[in-house]
Amino acid sequence: MKKTPALRFFKCYAALVGAFDPAEVIFILYMEQMTALCRMGYNTTHSQQYHMMRMAIGKRLFKKYVEKFTKMKLLIKVITSDGNIDFGIDTKLYEKLVLVLDSFKSTMQARQFCDEMFGGSSVVSLVDLDANMLDEWRKKHALE
Repeated sequence: MKKTPALRFFKCYAALVGAFDPAEVIFILYMEQMTALCRMGYNTTHSQQYHMMRMAIGKRLFKKYVEKFTKMKLLIKVITSDGNIDFGIDTKLYEKLVLVLDSFKSTMQARQFCDEMFGGSSVVSLVDLDANMLDEWRKKHALE
């Protein structure tokens, strides 16, 4: 009997869907997949064009998301000597992000939090995000 290969499954947390734009969620999940595939021994070093094609996004959005998620310290980016790019997600910070987003009572609150903390020119690093910052943000927005 022929053995069927195990399906690769990647979690999409409900908190992500409400807090980020759909294309950003696809970007995060794709990069999470690249991280998992790399751990399984697959070559995940590809050109920027390849990554954009796989996610069906253009160059402007790709660069915007790379910049945003790199500033958040969620995305790990390594440029190889041949000019290709190896991307991955910091899994500990990804889990931290999901737990923070899941702590909100509604996806609208999580979305507002993400827009203010991770949008615009001043992006807060997930490394620096702590309980005090979260409490201050909630008090400022009367969510406690």
